[in-house]
Amino acid sequence: MTEPILLADIASAAGFTAADIAFLAGLQRSTISRLWTAPEWLRKAKGDTLLALIPVVPGLIDHIHAVNSRQQATAQFKSNQ
Repeated sequence: MTEPILLADIASAAGFTAADIAFLAGLQRSTISRLWTAPEWLRKAKGDTLLALIPVVPGLIDHIHAVNSRQQATAQFKSNQ
């Protein structure tokens, strides 16, 4: 199993801080702070929050697709056993 990629890692790779993301996404800084270094941030983020983050954080949609693909592959593998 791979280590989860933090929201902080994805945003920082593009040169953004938590404050940048909060401002650009129009979200409360406390919302971003809660998710920023949480390993399970993708599960904790609510739909509206994700919708606000996707156009602002470069690479986020690719990360979401990759996580979804891994989860589907894992579920498929488990169902075939």
